[in-house]
Amino acid sequence: MPSHTRTSWLTQACLAASLLLMLLSSAEAKNFKIKIGPQAKDLTDEQTGKPVKQTSISKGAKDTIRWDTHKQGRAIFLIFHVPPGCGSLFSSLTDLGTVDAKGNKLFQLGNVTTEHLDSGSVTDACRCVCTLNSAQCDAVDPANPKPWQIKYDQYLKNGQGQIEHYDGWIIVKG
Repeated sequence: MPSHTRTSWLTQACLAASLLLMLLSSAEAKNFKIKIGPQAKDLTDEQTGKPVKQTSISKGAKDTIRWDTHKQGRAIFLIFHVPPGCGSLFSSLTDLGTVDAKGNKLFQLGNVTTEHLDSGSVTDACRCVCTLNSAQCDAVDPANPKPWQIKYDQYLKNGQGQIEHYDGWIIVKG
């Protein structure tokens, strides 16, 4: 086989393998869509229509979360309680420069004018990742959460203009 034919075949094989790898890795990423409302405690997975209590996201798969308000004109924002030494969870978070009563760093996503929030994927700087089996990662004890179980406060501006609060959980997996 002439060398130019062999090179052409190798180039095509490499391109095909690269494309397949990109398709496989992009197919693994999940883009969660969570609707908040009509009350702050009401979280629904928009894709399944089922209630959400916590969301497990994969750092390696580059999962993302999008939170939307139940109705237009309502605002949401989230405050994340990130354990010390974990690093930033998402690049779009604002460091509030303070800690909660348990010593967790506080970060904010959105503000009182935001109708939807996009997390982006978990940052490479995030060091608190569960590599255990799913059942061990997902079993949250609010009084004693594991470092990869990140509590967040979600705030929803209701139809009367009042801000409602509810706790949520994100579990970060490898």
